[in-house]
Amino acid sequence: MGDSKTAELAFKAEVQKKLISNCLSNLHVYFRSRKWELLAHKFRSLGYQLPKDLISCKICDSDLSAHYFYKQKKIVLCANNILDADFNKEVTHQVINAFDDARAEIDTSNKAHVACSAVRGVNLSEKCAKKNYFGFSKQKGEYTKCVRDKAIHEMMRFKDLGLNKNQAEDVVCAVWDTCYYDYEPYTLEEFKT
Repeated sequence: MGDSKTAELAFKAEVQKKLISNCLSNLHVYFRSRKWELLAHKFRSLGYQLPKDLISCKICDSDLSAHYFYKQKKIVLCANNILDADFNKEVTHQVINAFDDARAEIDTSNKAHVACSAVRGVNLSEKCAKKNYFGFSKQKGEYTKCVRDKAIHEMMRFKDLGLNKNQAEDVVCAVWDTCYYDYEPYTLEEFKT
């Protein structure tokens, strides 16, 4: 019995090691991307020095793919949950949350602050781009529905606020016009490309 448990633990450790390695490899590619160059430049223009350990890859107990921790000012990518196909969008979403925190010092007890960053993170990361949302296009209005739905879901997952779906929906709707059309750190032209 002890040998099988040891083998199981060794196998699990090996899988986790490979997941972390894959996450770090994807992160290395992301750091060489034009998108990262642009975002890093925008952080510097705020006078914000990006820490070398801003983004890390870890094995997570939750089902989250990634999370920005406002108090620690760190992004954790969940190597066991993040999909290669979604990697850049997940990282960009969290970097947008970090950018919002750097420019506005997000008050995590303020529902409107968190909702605005959620809307912006989903929208600017293009998580709802055509291929990611059941083939619907921006022209059909499904893109905005997707952004709204994902932002509401993110608000409900933000445990410190303790919001149910109706409460989360109300907060997202209240900030929608201001936050959905706020493309910072991009210009509208940069966002469209």
